Order: sequence, then C-alpha cells, then structure tokens
Amino acid sequence: MKYLRTNVEGSYTGAKIVTMVFLSKTGMESVLYRNGICRPEEFSAFMNGFGGAHPLFSVVDVGMGKEAADHKIREYLETFTKLPQTVKVFFGGSHDNGYYGTLAALQTLGHRQKLVLVQSYSQIGREISALKLPVLDIPGLFMPEKLDRRPILKKIHAVSDSVLLTLDQQLSPKSPKTPSRKKKAKARHNTGDSISSIDQILYPISNLEKLDEIGLVEIRLPCVDHHFSDRGCITKDCPCSHEDSLTEAERERLKDLALSTPCRYTNQDCECPFNITCNYGHQCPRGARCDSWLAGTCKFTGLSMHA
Repeated sequence: MKYLRTNVEGSYTGAKIVTMVFLSKTGMESVLYRNGICRPEEFSAFMNGFGGAHPLFSVVDVGMGKEAADHKIREYLETFTKLPQTVKVFFGGSHDNGYYGTLAALQTLGHRQKLVLVQSYSQIGREISALKLPVLDIPGLFMPEKLDRRPILKKIHAVSDSVLLTLDQQLSPKSPKTPSRKKKAKARHNTGDSISSIDQILYPISNLEKLDEIGLVEIRLPCVDHHFSDRGCITKDCPCSHEDSLTEAERERLKDLALSTPCRYTNQDCECPFNITCNYGHQCPRGARCDSWLAGTCKFTGLSMHA
C-alpha cells in the first residue's frame, strides 16, 4: 500500500492486495533440505502459516511437472494484468529471462503502467532489464543468490582422487591396470544395458590394490538382460554373470534388484522405448518421501520418478 500511495496517482484506500506464491512443494522441500535451511515438516508449517496469515495470501503447489510453475505464473500474470480492476501487478520473477516474452507482450498491449518488477536475486535478467520496467526492492524478501539444486552431489563430484565403483564398473581378475579414461567413458556409455548403480554396494576406491583387499574383483552379479530381456544381453564385455543356474527364488530377487535400479531413459526424462516391458525401475520404490532424494543422493533423478 505504501508503494501505491507514493507512486500511483489517485486514492486506493480500498484496494485489496492478492499475494500468490507458485512452487513445487516436493521440489522446494528437497532443495531447502539439501542446502541445510530447513526440514520438510518445517517448510510445510511455513506454508500453512503463510496461507493462513491473510485471506488473500495463497500458496499454489504446481506438482512435479517440468516448468509447471512457469506455465501457471504466465497465465496468472496475463489474466490479472489484463483485468480492468487491476491497478498494479508486482512480479517476483525478474531474474528469469523466460518471462521476457510474456512481459514484452503485455507491454505492447498497453499494460506497461501496471507492471512492477520485485527485485528477487541480486541481478535482473538481461532481457527483462531491457524492458526498463519499474523495480521495487524489498530488503530481506528474497535470498540474494540462487540455491544449488544438488549441493551434495557437487561435493561428491569434487572428490577427484577416488572412483565410485558400482556393479556396472567391475574389474575382472584379468585387468592388471586401472582402465584408461577413454575406456571408462565407454563403459559408462554402455551401463544402461546391464544392471547398475545399486546403492547398497557402492565403495570409494582409489587404486586397484584396494579392490583385491576387499575382494570386489570376484563379485559378478547375474545379468538382468540375459535372464529377462527378449533380445538378451547386447553389452560388449558385459561384467555380469550369464550363467543360467538361478533358482526361482534367485530370479525373483534379481527382478526386485533390477526394479530398484533406475531405467536410464526415464532417469534422463526421456520416453522409455520398452515401456511396461522394461526390466528397470521407472519409479523410486520409496516414493515422494524418499529421504535420499530429499538429501540429493537418490539414484532415481528423473522428474517423474518421485511423483
């Protein structure tokens, strides 16, 4: 109201302020938790408190869809700005150039006088800044810098003197040397065709001698594609066992293990060509409340895998 009184001509003593926040609750919980800001239950309490603080304060949970928040924000931004009853629209997404098209279109339609940018991060997006819209800075309303989405994984990747050995990267007893970078890259490229990334068997390894110490070179898990895929295993030099001496109970356990391993297509937000016949997991077994996902360490990273 202070801004209206000092920057807008006319009397708006009866004006109502509608405040709306659009977010993915599950996604926001995980980012805040990973950055050590608050726990999911604390964020839920904040959302409830914010929504109950005023009848016109609302928090809209858009779900886990990619750019779901952006789609809703654009529609609400256009709708409210075009309403003749609207005096001002205070927009808090000035850091994101993705909204440039919507803001530019509203300006072209003659609604420039209604638009006010609320300073979010320390810098306004370059393209949005070119529109020369008025800016309102409310100290302490937003964090000055964007939070890391996966800070824990960044710390893990920063450790360059160790190798994360997973079942799809096993070394055979015949390998006298550590594989070259080119061979490692090729091995990683082929991991989707054989079972990989099992959480319970993940060891930090710095050299080949340590492999011998813990006996990992002798471990050979049965190949999922060999046992369950109609096309069989097509992985060159597959490190997994192709022996057919599995009991029915062992086959069932192998199926469960495969489903606890993310499908490489779904994990990269791509459509799986095998669909319901895929042997690997399209959903995290722990679901939306997966503690590992909230901590940024879950191997199921696709956007739809925790819905």
